[in-house]
Amino acid sequence: PGRESALSLALTHAAQTAPVVVGHQPPSPELFHGELDKCAGFLTQLTFFSILFFVQLLRDRALQWAQAVLRSHPEISYPDFLSKFKSVFDKGSEAAGFG
Repeated sequence: PGRESALSLALTHAAQTAPVVVGHQPPSPELFHGELDKCAGFLTQLTFFSILFFVQLLRDRALQWAQAVLRSHPEISYPDFLSKFKSVFDKGSEAAGFG
C-alpha cells in the first residue's frame, strides 16, 4: 500500500480506537520556520492533523462516511473534506436561521 492508503488507514484507526476526551487533541504538527523546502511537508501535516482531529470526533454513520471518503480520496484536502461533510450532514441549518 502507498502513502495515501496509509494516511486513510491511520485516520480510520485513530477514530476507531481513540476515546472521546473533552479537550484532547492530537499532537501538533512540527513548527514551520519559513524554510521554502519544508513548506509542502508542513502543509501536508496540517491537512493530516486537521482531518485526524475531525475524524476522531465522528461515530457510527458519520465515521462510516469518513472512512469511505478517505478510501476514495486519500489525498483530500481539509477544505474539500469539510465541504463533502457539509454536503451530506449540514442539511437544514441555514433554513433554521437565527432570530
